[in-house]
Amino acid sequence: MIFLRDQGWSISEIALLESVYTIFQMVFELPSGIISDKIGHKNALALGEFLCGFYILSYFFAKIHFIIYAGFIMWSLGLSLISGTDVSLLYDTVTDKEQYLKYAGYFKTIGILAIALSDATGGWIAEYSWNILFIIEMIIRVIAIVVIFSMNSEEFNDNNDETSNIKDLVINVWNFACQNKKFRLLILSMGFSSAAVTLSHQYGPLILKNLGLKVGSVSTIFGIISLIAAVIVGFTYKITKRIIEDKVVKGLISMSIIAFLIFLVKNAVITSIGLLVINVGFELWNVILENQLQRIAPKKIRASIISSVYFIESILLTCGSWLISTLTMKVNISDALGMLGTILLILSVICIASLRRTKIRS
Repeated sequence: MIFLRDQGWSISEIALLESVYTIFQMVFELPSGIISDKIGHKNALALGEFLCGFYILSYFFAKIHFIIYAGFIMWSLGLSLISGTDVSLLYDTVTDKEQYLKYAGYFKTIGILAIALSDATGGWIAEYSWNILFIIEMIIRVIAIVVIFSMNSEEFNDNNDETSNIKDLVINVWNFACQNKKFRLLILSMGFSSAAVTLSHQYGPLILKNLGLKVGSVSTIFGIISLIAAVIVGFTYKITKRIIEDKVVKGLISMSIIAFLIFLVKNAVITSIGLLVINVGFELWNVILENQLQRIAPKKIRASIISSVYFIESILLTCGSWLISTLTMKVNISDALGMLGTILLILSVICIASLRRTKIRS
């Protein structure tokens, strides 16, 4: 966001770019999940990382809008292949499925710590040189591909030979979605909440910069947020042993609704606290909801089922980016994000309440 602004892109142009990205993510998400179930999770992860490398290269041509758009399309396809595949692979490796939430928490902790490191240092590196920042990211992508290909597929239970043809996979996913109301409510709840938090992460840095903070300071704030999230999410399993999962989820989302509303105050400190509550809370409630989804997802279409969440999210992000692009012509971006995030999380809570009633009836 900040880099493109520095390169002369307007907020409306950036929001339009995000809309194009989410449109293609929406188009690619379900097919990529089906492809992952067909070609194997290891191959899908490697291909996704490779395509994300092309996305990073596009930033060296930021003045040429067409190249940036092409890079974002590559990014949408790459992330679509990665999303759902990683956690599906993790779930299949856990022998005792009751322990999955614990391992998912550890998995999230490692990932968030990496984000914390990049958030905390990326802004300061960018103040020295954006090009160095992009080169470092390219190197990290290459390392990721090397690590993926060093995996032993048998150890990771990556049994793509057991999968049906693509037509059968599509039919199985469709039938599962039609027959399982819990699944539909769960992916809607996850989609609404993920879209709200993703928008806060996309536009939060821009809001803080508009409130007078430097790029390095914004980077440090998001690094601290990620670090706190990494520590807390590691205790997800222990927390759910003490408090009912649904109460944890609804409590955290309710706190995040209040956090979105305080964006309207337009104060850098208060907004930072709001971003902390939203992003830390999300890491906790999302891993809980994802665990519930894993429990009901059939093995042979697991990546496809998980991808359906990102499919819903991409639809909402497409609409959300368009709304922000439109609203920022009339209101402050803090107001636009605060109102939109609040609405999305309220819808998520409604879905969770409906899911709870469905569980009681069944």
